[in-house]
Amino acid sequence: MKHFFILILLILLVQKGIAENALSLKYQDWNEDNDRIRVRSWYAEAGTSLSQNWEIGVVGMVDTIT
Repeated sequence: MKHFFILILLILLVQKGIAENALSLKYQDWNEDNDRIRVRSWYAEAGTSLSQNWEIGVVGMVDTIT
């Protein structure tokens, strides 16, 4: 149920505007045998065109390792 909620949330939030603007979000959950190592990561990336030859983008990441 938790993963379904996250998937629906990401589908609603991830949107591509006109070709000059973009926003993407990604969530990863990796789990090794018997919860020995677990990694959860959230990524966000946004970008926009400044002119015909220039673009700017920002990438952010938050992760936990247990």
